[in-house]
Amino acid sequence: HNLLQEFTDATWEYIPRDENFAANEMAHLASIQFQNSCSEHLFQVKKRSLPLVITRGMDVDIHPVDLSKPDWRSPIIRYLQYPELHVEHKTRTLALNYLLWNGELVWKGFNGEPLRCLERSEAHQVMQEIHAGECGEHQGMKRLYRQLLSFGYYWPTMKKDAHDFVKKCHTCQVHANLSHKPPTLLQDMRTPWPFHTWGLDLIGTIHPPSDGYIWILTATEYFTKWVEAIPLRKATGAAVSNFIREYIVCRFGIPYKMVTDNGTPFVNKQ
Repeated sequence: HNLLQEFTDATWEYIPRDENFAANEMAHLASIQFQNSCSEHLFQVKKRSLPLVITRGMDVDIHPVDLSKPDWRSPIIRYLQYPELHVEHKTRTLALNYLLWNGELVWKGFNGEPLRCLERSEAHQVMQEIHAGECGEHQGMKRLYRQLLSFGYYWPTMKKDAHDFVKKCHTCQVHANLSHKPPTLLQDMRTPWPFHTWGLDLIGTIHPPSDGYIWILTATEYFTKWVEAIPLRKATGAAVSNFIREYIVCRFGIPYKMVTDNGTPFVNKQ
């Protein structure tokens, strides 16, 4: 059914992004889900000077961003203030997820709540206060990330920064529950005679490669500390088996024991 047939006349008018708040308000109302199934709902829409996503639940101190200083927020704020400027496509795409309020950049949260965008030094202070402040509980990485969102803060690397912050917390390292593995017998690394035990390992990948070689296969004899090594272009099981035959078996005899890290080249059917 064509909706235009219901009208005798229709006019299209372009409204700039900064002035198109009313359409955004109506879109929020249209997305509301009601528990009672009704065919009609009446709303009283009042005029707002700011969109709904900004005026709902915002109670933080806002300070302007200095665009002259290096800050991840500066390109987005500059584009939102002056949309006619030529900027990268990436900046224009990112700007769709942000809004300005009194010169402060605000990110549209996952559930529509506004989140204040912080720069690196502010973000570190906030994490320090939430994680180890007077009311800090030295929570884990995921909980710290969720609390940062619930307190109304955001920056692009927030999840990674929360992970690194908890890992570097000295108090958490001292008092956290340690991972206890079941006890196992220690392996005696001593050998009774020369060429009894060999340890094999791969070094690489090496950059830049030397004539196409990016791996070094090494074998160390545990009694005498004798070392055999060859370069490899590919770390395959066939290359390892040929190395064992030519450089160990043919020179020093069949070894009694060989120790590896169970890497793919050492445990295969080739």
